[in-house]
Amino acid sequence: MRNNQPNQPNPTNLTASEVAEMAVDAIASMVRLKMSCPEALPQIVAALPQPRNPQAANALLSLVSVASKFEIGKLVRSAEFEAWTDEGDIEDESHVDRNGWASHCLARHWVGDWGEVDDEDKQANNDALKHGTRLLSAYTHENTGERIWIITEANRKMTTFLFPHEY
Repeated sequence: MRNNQPNQPNPTNLTASEVAEMAVDAIASMVRLKMSCPEALPQIVAALPQPRNPQAANALLSLVSVASKFEIGKLVRSAEFEAWTDEGDIEDESHVDRNGWASHCLARHWVGDWGEVDDEDKQANNDALKHGTRLLSAYTHENTGERIWIITEANRKMTTFLFPHEY
């Protein structure tokens, strides 16, 4: 279906320079938002759509990187988590894209949206941003019910995706 509304870009007809210009505008907006209203970033990132392909996931993480609250270091997946995301690469009847969902969770983690941790862990994470200790986020996939943790080490050299029972 073609988008025939005026002032609405049609993604199928955009040139590379138009896409680049939109990306620069989006990054500039994130930088302005980080400077003027940083407390709104977690809610905004949480509301962004889940990436549906690797290019969209990379674009989301690139955009969020300019507004991040900390370094994430090397990304690591536990063997079980990696197997779970790989089996979700082919969309099943519930259209689960587990890698896109994991990227969205990482984007949320990176801007300080700690997901489904309790108030004590949220406060510990906020303190960790000031004092350089470990960060923990938790998210549950709405289609599969799987719960994951994302942990960034105190030295900020590594961030790990894993299931809670693997800790």
